[in-house]
Parts: sequence; structure tokens; C-alpha cells
Amino acid sequence: MKKPIAVALSLMVGLSCSACAGGGGPSVDEPSDKVIVSVIRTAENGNTYLEVDGQPFAYFGVEARLDAYMNCEKRPVEDFEPYVRAAAELGATVIAVPLDWNDLEPQKDDYDFRIVAAVLGYANKYDIKVEFCWYSINMCGDSNSYQVPAYIWEDEATYPKYESSNKNTFWGYYGYQGYLQPSEALMERETKMINALMDYVYNYDQVNGQKHPLIGIQVYNEPDGFPRWRLSQYSVSLNGQRITEQQAWDAVCTTLDNAGKAFKAAKYNVYTRTNLTTLSEVSDFVRRIYELEGIDAVGNDPYMQSIGSLRSALENFREGLPGNFNHIAENKGSYTNTPGLLLTAAANGAGYMIYDLSTPQYFIDNTSDPTTIDHGVLNVDLTDREHTEAVRRTLKALAAAGNAVMLADRENFAVFNTEASYPETAYEHTATVGGVSVTLTTAAGAVGFAIAYEGYVYLFATEETNVVLGGTGFSEAEYGAFEGGTWVSAGAAEGADGSYALKDGKLCRVKLA
Repeated sequence: MKKPIAVALSLMVGLSCSACAGGGGPSVDEPSDKVIVSVIRTAENGNTYLEVDGQPFAYFGVEARLDAYMNCEKRPVEDFEPYVRAAAELGATVIAVPLDWNDLEPQKDDYDFRIVAAVLGYANKYDIKVEFCWYSINMCGDSNSYQVPAYIWEDEATYPKYESSNKNTFWGYYGYQGYLQPSEALMERETKMINALMDYVYNYDQVNGQKHPLIGIQVYNEPDGFPRWRLSQYSVSLNGQRITEQQAWDAVCTTLDNAGKAFKAAKYNVYTRTNLTTLSEVSDFVRRIYELEGIDAVGNDPYMQSIGSLRSALENFREGLPGNFNHIAENKGSYTNTPGLLLTAAANGAGYMIYDLSTPQYFIDNTSDPTTIDHGVLNVDLTDREHTEAVRRTLKALAAAGNAVMLADRENFAVFNTEASYPETAYEHTATVGGVSVTLTTAAGAVGFAIAYEGYVYLFATEETNVVLGGTGFSEAEYGAFEGGTWVSAGAAEGADGSYALKDGKLCRVKLA
């Protein structure tokens, strides 16, 4: 069982490197200058979560398509700053930013990291963490010229492609298409590129305050698309013979593992994940990818609006992949019930990435039905949609509740008004968390949560609600948030003696007597 061992080893490495950072000697297993930024942990109660800089991290973020702005709309990276600011103001704890290999190595061995510097600088400026989505040789199952350097794309003698019916066709989203074979030459070049990228990130961080803005890497994007759909869609073949599904899976796993191991070998060390598409349950290929040495976690891109279906998928992944950092890697930001979807993920011990922040105008203009591609939680011009404020309040509350969200026992985490996919306007329900009964009443369609954790009950609702607690005694109640692991009060809550009015999406903390 590779993964539990890997988790245990990462725990030991993380502890040893934390000791190094505190002034102790280097670990015998790691170079003295290696920085462990993020790892996946499993708590004693079985909760698996992401740890960043030694602390549990509330992984509730949003993706923004830097690649499309640059490739399709021909905009400079400087135009991306408002998107990072908007993600931070939305309350996202992390922004996922695609990086194209082609942009970083425009000529062989000639690296250009100005894009990387800009994104990391914006993240530091607006106090938000970043994940890089590594777009290189497998983008939704395809290889594309916008992601792959020209010296590789054009040299099929050294870097061969499979034959396919769409080979060298042009698509405005991603350039010319084809399917690169997992040749040793290709993987050596990708490893070299990744080494240079992560060395640059390390050096950038050393001279810019060691704030560790980059916390993770998504390796490729929906790479399972190649064996699951592309083979049949485009008649992919080698030497005149259609390749088999098994051969396609072998190719995907070989390149995924190679790239993932290169990222994991970096001295600026972060966790790796990949995202698989439209899954309702764990399958054999999901387990195979999860077991790869280079991939720490597998996430799901379900594109589900049904809260019940999302809950079932999360439960299936939690049970079917023990030790995996369970997370929704993409789900439409345009879903108006996103607050309920976020809370459903959190209550099931999972992270959640909204796709996307604001959909590129090029995508909308070049689709026959824009509703099928406009997934933004914000409008194209970064203004709010009707449901954005409720999403903002939910994201900020999940971050504000700190360790309670990640570490509370699941039975002590209750969500309200998510029994159906859309909240009821008039709603009342009682749940029990940590021996405390919690009755939430709303006439405004609020969704919310109650978490019992370490002597407190944390309460939140997106809209105005009344909450009545029972079953024990209560002392002070206050609004506030955890900042850097320390609770910062924002004043006394409205109400007393177990009855409280929640307003404006504020997080309330009530101490148990």
C-alpha cells in the first residue's frame, strides 16, 4: 500500500524540515535548503487535509484562465493583476493559475519566467495563495501547440506524435492539435523544464520575503480524456494500428508520473494533484493514478449542480481512496447554489475549487451557446452576479473558522438548508453537534453551518437567520475570524443565552460553559 506509506513519510519529512526551519540541523534524507511548503496529512480522527506552512489549510479557491487571456485574447500578464485581486476579495484562499510550458521556454533552453514572477508577486501583494496548473503535453487528453514549445511540436523525429484524424487541425482555444507519445526525449525535456521552473520559484521566494505563495501543482488537466474519449473520437493510432485503451492509460500514467516526480523533487516542495473529469465514483483508473509516486492527490471535476449527487460522489471518494486529499477540482462558478455546494464539500472533509473566476470573453464569443461555456462566479468584467455575494460570504466564513473546518469530527459539522439542491426560502431545522442542539431558522433562504470544535460552536449563515442553541450552558458569543491561527474578535454577537441573530454573513463563535 504505497499511499499510506507515502503519507507517513511525508509526515516525517515535514516534521524534520520544520525542525530545520526552526534552527535545528538538516534532515539526513533532505538537502539542507529544501523548503517543505505543503503536504497532505491525516488526523487521528481520520480527516485528511492539506497542510501549508505547518498549519491546516482551508482549501476553497477559484481558477482563473491566464492561459486563455494570453493565448486567445493576446493580453499581457500585467492585465492579470485585477483577477488575482478579485479572487482575494471574493474570499478564495487559493487561486489556480494555468501555466503553459510554451510560454516559459519559447526557445530550447531559453527560459522566460516573467509570467511566474508576475503571478507570484500579485499573490504576495493580495495575500492569496497560488496553485499552478501545469499545462504541457496533456490538456483534456490532447497535446496542443499553445502549451508545447515549438522546438518539440515541430520535431516529430525526436518527439513523435501518434497519428489521429485531428492531427494538425487548429482550434482557437489551444492551437494546433495532436497526441505526443511518451518518449524518453520528451520526458527528459519536461523534467528539465520543471526543474528550472521550481528552481526559479525557490529563488524568487528567497528574495521576496519567503512568503511561500505557491502551495501546489495541478499536473496536466483532465488527462483521463485521452483514453476515455479521444481514442474513439479521433482514431488515434501508431504505425497504422489503433492503440488500445490500455496503451493509452499506460501513456497517460507514464507522463503524469514523470512530471509529478519532477515537481516533487524540487527544493521548493509542494504537493501535487491531478483532476479527473465527470466522475461519480472511484474506478480502477482513478486508483491507478492515485497510486502514482508523482501524484499526491486526485480530484474530481464533476460539473454537478445536484447537492445530493455531489455528496454521494464525495463520500464515495473518501471511502474508496483512503488517505487521498478529497477535493472538487472544478465545478461551475455560475451555479447559483454554489454556497450550498461549498458547504456540502466542507462538511464531507473536502476542498473545493470554483471554475472559474470570470470566463474569458474569447470563449464566450466563440461558442454557439455561451451558457455552455460561461462558468464564471463573476461576470466577464469582474462585477458580481446575483449569487456572488453569498459565495463571497461562504468562502470567507470557511476560511475564518480555521482548523474547525478541517479537523472537527464529521458528526460535529452540520450544514443547513442543503437537503435539496436549492435552499428553501422559509426554513427551520435542528441538528446536534458535540452534544449541542442547534436550531436554525430563516425566512431569507439562508444556507449555513454549525461546527462544534474544542469548546466552541461556530455558526454561520449566508443571510439573516436566528439560531437557538440548547443542551448545555453558553458564555460569551462574538463575531470574528481566525487569522494566522489566532482568533481575532470583531465584537459581541447579537443575542445571548443560546439565542443569536446572525447577520451579514458574519462568523459567530459561542463558548460552551
